[in-house]
Amino acid sequence: MAPTGEALMAALGYGARTTVERPSQGAYHLNPTNLVMMGETPILRRLRPLVRTAEKLGVPVTHLAVGSLSRLPPDRIYRAIVADPRHPESYPQAFGEQVLLDALAQNLTGMTGVRITSEDSMITPGGIGAVFGAINLVTRPGDLVTVFRPSWPNTPVICKLLGRSVQAITTDPSEGFRVTPSLLRRVKQESRLVVIERPGNPTAKNWDDDELGAVRDFLLDPQRRETCVLADEEYYGVSDGLPRSILELGLSRTISTAAWSKTACITSARLGRLTTLDRRIRQLLVPWSNLWLGVNNFMNVQHALAVLVNDFGPEGLPAYFWALNQEMADNRRIAREVLGYVSGLRLISGQGAYYDVVVFEDPQLDEVQLLLHRLLASIAAARDGERNGDLPKFTYCIPLSGFQDIENGQVIRGLRVTHSKQGDQLRAALQVLVDMIRDYREAGYPHYGGIEEVTGKVLAGVAVEPMRNSRSTSITTFPAVAQA
Repeated sequence: MAPTGEALMAALGYGARTTVERPSQGAYHLNPTNLVMMGETPILRRLRPLVRTAEKLGVPVTHLAVGSLSRLPPDRIYRAIVADPRHPESYPQAFGEQVLLDALAQNLTGMTGVRITSEDSMITPGGIGAVFGAINLVTRPGDLVTVFRPSWPNTPVICKLLGRSVQAITTDPSEGFRVTPSLLRRVKQESRLVVIERPGNPTAKNWDDDELGAVRDFLLDPQRRETCVLADEEYYGVSDGLPRSILELGLSRTISTAAWSKTACITSARLGRLTTLDRRIRQLLVPWSNLWLGVNNFMNVQHALAVLVNDFGPEGLPAYFWALNQEMADNRRIAREVLGYVSGLRLISGQGAYYDVVVFEDPQLDEVQLLLHRLLASIAAARDGERNGDLPKFTYCIPLSGFQDIENGQVIRGLRVTHSKQGDQLRAALQVLVDMIRDYREAGYPHYGGIEEVTGKVLAGVAVEPMRNSRSTSITTFPAVAQA
């Protein structure tokens, strides 16, 4: 007989529930500025001594349970976990915490002006889990999903893996990549879901009044009563201007998804959320397990293989990555033609809060330890030199999962740093980053060899120039940003 979610957690040695450790001062917010966010994965548990060091440096540490677990893993994986809790396919803790849902409801209500309760959202394993869940909730195999482009490469891939067909509609750069009434009229009548990314990836286009008005008219059209709109608002905290959401419309048949604990890449302590004001959709929000986390690189390679092979058969893994590469290649073509730079991602700074530290899980624990040690040292040095109690707010994102360069097949990895105040501190942070890259080169790590330099205009409130990648590894440009 299959175990319950709590029994599974007990079998893994976690206990029935996890207590959320809240910051010691002030109210709990979804995006605390100074936070080390740690997931309960086997590798990150081994990093706990370093996290305690971060606490001693004055960085509040919050341990969060990740996702919501009810759909159980395959029996084969469960038996392996029970036999050895240290098995590489072990699952992290996965309960949706009420304190997180409450904070989410409070933040979204303040952001949108619409009353949103904790019952309107569910916690998902990352943003990809939220998008996957939304598409799976409101469509069925064989349904048509309309995706406005340029788009996040995974969105059409998820549709195809779920057996949905895709209609792609490309926005016009001369109109600011806006989803206009004329483009919405091109949505096929049989489409059951329209997906819009705001802020756009890779355009960084944010919602505006005209665009939200066009979406409202679309939803209120009697001929569109069977169509829902999914707004993938993944980067609303790091966009131009104030964050906006489709939830402002207060309409049914709308879904908003997003993720946090990340900026530009995949993390191991990644959380997502799916929010809807539609009661019919909300009734379908039965939490699912972390089974899809493998697709999101949440766990490790063995877990990802097990998930993909289990869900899609032996051909699942190559099918997924083939489709993903096709979408990324197509997006890069659009990026070249429309945006004038080669990148699968483009994030620019805005009003959102950033984390001090975001740690990424990687099978090579030594890499994580080296980078985290460097990070803690830089935070300590910066805070030793602070004046008037003005703490610097650094964000270090260490994407150890890597990005595949479609053109030459290499796997490259990058580092990203953002800063929110003074130029001297920003220069120091960038120097730490340069030192990291130099150390990795000297240690013989080839996946850092493509990053040529890190440059920036060190002026408070002025965006720093992005890292410049060499021609041989050109897939990702990581911006380094200064916030006023």
